[in-house]
Amino acid sequence: MATPTGVIPEVPVEREIAGTTPSSQPSEPAQNTTSTTVVSSSSKGASYGERTMFADTPMAALTVSAWHRGLTLIGDTMGMMPVQYQRLNRAGGNFVEDVSNSPGNFLTSGTRQNYLLQVRPNPLMTAFELSKQAAINRVQYGNAFIYIERDAEGIPSAYWLAKNGAYIEPTNKFLLTYQAVGGQKTVEADAADVIHLPNTFRYPGSIMGLPTLIHARNALNLAATSDSLTLENASKGGRMKIIVREDAPKNAIGTLGGGRFNKEQLAKKTQELNEALYDNDVLLMTDALDIVNISQNAQQQELLESRKFNTAEIGRFLGVPKILLMDDSGSSYKSPEAATQEFYMRCISPQAEQKEQEYDGKLLTVYDYGKRRYHVCEQPLFRLDPKGQAELDKIRLETGAHTVNEIRQKYDLPSVEGGDIIYVSTNLAELGSDKLRSTGAGRPSNDDQVVEGGEG
Repeated sequence: MATPTGVIPEVPVEREIAGTTPSSQPSEPAQNTTSTTVVSSSSKGASYGERTMFADTPMAALTVSAWHRGLTLIGDTMGMMPVQYQRLNRAGGNFVEDVSNSPGNFLTSGTRQNYLLQVRPNPLMTAFELSKQAAINRVQYGNAFIYIERDAEGIPSAYWLAKNGAYIEPTNKFLLTYQAVGGQKTVEADAADVIHLPNTFRYPGSIMGLPTLIHARNALNLAATSDSLTLENASKGGRMKIIVREDAPKNAIGTLGGGRFNKEQLAKKTQELNEALYDNDVLLMTDALDIVNISQNAQQQELLESRKFNTAEIGRFLGVPKILLMDDSGSSYKSPEAATQEFYMRCISPQAEQKEQEYDGKLLTVYDYGKRRYHVCEQPLFRLDPKGQAELDKIRLETGAHTVNEIRQKYDLPSVEGGDIIYVSTNLAELGSDKLRSTGAGRPSNDDQVVEGGEG
């Protein structure tokens, strides 16, 4: 078995990487999820870096609510959109879901293929979960890998979501590890047997994607730190750090045992004070001058306001409108529907297109192009929006895109007589046309016309 140039790193469970380093960057794996090291000064009290909370690993990032919500939203939305294996309907000239059922031939086993794609791709996972986790892996780890297991005839018999993987450039293969029945399996699969969904940005000159987590780590660390400091302030009721100091002789730096500080004593006292400030909320110092407030409460620090900023910043990285992250403050959208449409168009639609092309490229040949396709169906997204769905059905009916029976079929309603007639709504007509004459076109009918010289 060939050795991959992009190796799978040995990292803790919470730092596991599904999309590992490509051949062009052999020394990069540790940089994908390694936390930033805080360099403290020699004085404990001089550095507050120890209070920085890091959320730059996949598991730690999920503790930030906006990131958790955004990933869940992306994953659930992609999971709701099933992949359909379709064929060209020669009678109608359009693509319809393939429901052929002839075992042993890929082109005539549509029912089996659609069952794998839409119901249960493997014994351990539903199609919804596979699509959902693939979308999450794409963002969190930079790459999502789906291994296509084939039978003796080369027909797909299962789809497995890989736990991690690496690309072997010389042989154009992937080294994948996935959870199978009975334990983990590792395979060296041809590129044609791997659905590879890389993230938006990639390593230079490589097919391997970069995790969004790498670029968003500062925003996530800031959010985690803000949450921690807010919690700390809340736990102590917003108490402030102060110094209680006794009065001292005028024109004196300070006193120590009745005498003035010398340079060494002042430095030592400053060091002790520095450490004491870090550990205590209220300090008592003898032979000093007055009381000084040296900290601010939660309101003064505006930690809660910074959390709102963090939500918007994280939403930018994920491509999710802030209002969909449960923060509608300062929203410019006229309605949640507008934000949802923006999310579908800017974030979900590109991923659906990428997924369709990857399935087409790995499961179809050039000779199938124009005859068969894999389609990511967006119809389930409108299931719980009756008003929007009704308006869409009305438009399709009036423009002749759907018949009455085709619309009824979507709602599992029986066909009706005459429901296959195509209607087209028209608001304009040529002057003097039969349509205008049949409606009178605003002119009085013969019965209403006044005969000159009489009534009627």
